[in-house]
Amino acid sequence: MAMLYVTLVLPATTPPPSPRARELAVLLARVTEEYVKAHPSTTRAEVRQALRLAGGRTGGGSDRSRLAVITLVGFVLSLVLVSILAVLLSGG
Repeated sequence: MAMLYVTLVLPATTPPPSPRARELAVLLARVTEEYVKAHPSTTRAEVRQALRLAGGRTGGGSDRSRLAVITLVGFVLSLVLVSILAVLLSGG
């Protein structure tokens, strides 16, 4: 009987935000609040989209890396499930 070994690589936890990151978050929130007050018809989806666009301009690419990790985990899980199914169907 063959043994199947699956190595899972878990993403590293993110460190706590630095004082500069906290300051920038406060500034972004303040500017966003001012913009929404000046343009009351602005939706939450538009705010999220704008922040995502701004992150892309500043080098934020976490969406792609997150998608890559999710895809890899899904692939590994599918291999495990197919292996289990093969063992069960072979009478194992």
